[in-house]
Amino acid sequence: MKRVEEARAAKLSVVKELFAGAGVGFPPARVLLRGFKRERVLELWAAGAPSDALVHVTTYGFCRASGRLGPKREKGDAQVPEGFYTIDGYTAATRYYLAMTVSYPNASDRILAGEADPGDAIMIHGRCASVGCLSMSDERIQEIWIAATALRDRGGVVALHVFPQRDLRALIASTEPGPKRVFWRTRRRARFLPAGEAPARGVDRPGGRYRFR
Repeated sequence: MKRVEEARAAKLSVVKELFAGAGVGFPPARVLLRGFKRERVLELWAAGAPSDALVHVTTYGFCRASGRLGPKREKGDAQVPEGFYTIDGYTAATRYYLAMTVSYPNASDRILAGEADPGDAIMIHGRCASVGCLSMSDERIQEIWIAATALRDRGGVVALHVFPQRDLRALIASTEPGPKRVFWRTRRRARFLPAGEAPARGVDRPGGRYRFR
């Protein structure tokens, strides 16, 4: 595909240099993308071997993001989801230049949406346009694509963790009691561990809360 070839020609050496500068082997054995909606950034973390701790490689700014702080609950609400996901698809045949699909809705999203249609087709993509997606510039999506597909080609799956903001304690303290505050309190337990993994281990029913170790 021409766009993939363009990305590799323009950015493969750049991505390799980023990984080398972080002391991480390329292609990686693990990749984590961490998004923060208020700060409008997407962090790239990676490990060169399965047993290695994840290391921060670089941070990308969103080109555009829609909606407000808070989870996505309904189709058409223009919200960027918050929670723990994976990248489950890649396409260059899109009007968004290069696109990576997100495993939204997950089990928690489906439960907490209730009877509403939670929507789908959430992506990380280029072209600087967003209706619930994490939108990057074409230049930035090229780099993210190269890092992500390098893991995919090794048989791995990229993790994506999306938070409303870095300081969850302050956000919770400033939020009136209600479903949103309860939702964020469960996310606060997902501390970024030294090993570089959020400790989500499942979803409790019927409340739809993430279960942590």
